[in-house]
Amino acid sequence: MIYHYRAEILDQLAKFAIFPTSHTDPVIVRNYLKALYTMEIRTMRVAEQKKERAGDSSGRKEYARRVIELRDYYNVLTIPVEWWTEK
Repeated sequence: MIYHYRAEILDQLAKFAIFPTSHTDPVIVRNYLKALYTMEIRTMRVAEQKKERAGDSSGRKEYARRVIELRDYYNVLTIPVEWWTEK
């Protein structure tokens, strides 16, 4: 099957060095990007938990801010995968 990705989606994916071809299923691309996002969130969470175990709970607001920034950076994940391509 041939997929025609929307230009806006390709621009968003380029931020992550993801360059799907017309033969790349959008679901596979989205799953890969979701895995990257999950890995970053988990890494941040582990770092925050280490700080808290060490008695430093002052960075909670900073952690929340970074999570929001990361969510915004991965905003292409909020777009339904059906809208990633043109019919």
